Amino acid sequence: ASISSDTLNIVLACPHTPRQPAVIFVGGFLDTMHCKMLVLAEQYSTQNPQQDVWYVTYGSEKSLRKIITAYNRDTKKVIITGHSRDGDMAAYTLVNNPSLHVDLLLTLDPVSKKGAPVKTVNMGQWVNIFVDYKLSRLSKSNLLAIIGGHWENAERADVNITQQEWGEAPSNSGVKKLQDLHHADIRWMFNCKQLRPHWLEVLPETDFRQP
Repeated sequence: ASISSDTLNIVLACPHTPRQPAVIFVGGFLDTMHCKMLVLAEQYSTQNPQQDVWYVTYGSEKSLRKIITAYNRDTKKVIITGHSRDGDMAAYTLVNNPSLHVDLLLTLDPVSKKGAPVKTVNMGQWVNIFVDYKLSRLSKSNLLAIIGGHWENAERADVNITQQEWGEAPSNSGVKKLQDLHHADIRWMFNCKQLRPHWLEVLPETDFRQP
């Protein structure tokens, strides 16, 4: 069932008072219908009860700012994972609010007409994972990303992980050929082995096993 981007921000494993590091998953526009990022967040939360896991819906910048502010106030670590248009939103939220700080910004195939921003100090480490649209076959999700203005390589990110690096790695969903991977394949992006060292540098206690 579709979810309302206006009303749904889910606390998956988090008390009202920040007590643990925060991991915030921000769903893109299509997540209000397909809930792929929401499912990923729920599965991650199940494996990592020692972290506060949040899911924020498409376009909820105000909620994102409030969550980050609460954890910054209590000097807790913060990781943001944003997909598609909300990868863009997460990055520009930090650009436009220099008082906020995250330890790791992960953008999953971000999309916007304005393109990738210049990296700011408050982004911590920025890892960008993207689809190579010259290699990937055309799909509905790819078409929407192309129309919306896919970034692909973000020149100012600390790390860019290309489709050739993450695409053929097996996951709990099986193995796909490079040309069959597309904009909505967030599970492949998130579970790629190239991301893990950067994530574990911030939260070394993280368990990436799928439930």
